Amino acid sequence: MVVFNEKAPVLSGFTWPGNTEKFLTGSVWASVERAGRGNVVAFAENPLFRGFWRGTAMLFANAVLFGAGRP
Repeated sequence: MVVFNEKAPVLSGFTWPGNTEKFLTGSVWASVERAGRGNVVAFAENPLFRGFWRGTAMLFANAVLFGAGRP
C-alpha cells in the first residue's frame, strides 16, 4: 500500500497551495484488494503514463512480478 504522508505529503514538484494537504494527506495511491479467490493491485492512476516516471514504473513491475497473487 502506498499512502501519502500526513506531515509532508509532497517531497518535490508543483502543487496547488491550500489543496495539497486537503486532498493528498492520508489518501491511498496504490493498494491490494481481494477479488474472488485472488487479489488485485489497484493504482489511483496509470503508473506507466507516457513512460515518464521511472519510480512508478518500478512500482508497477514489483506489483506484477512480486504482487499479492504470487504463491
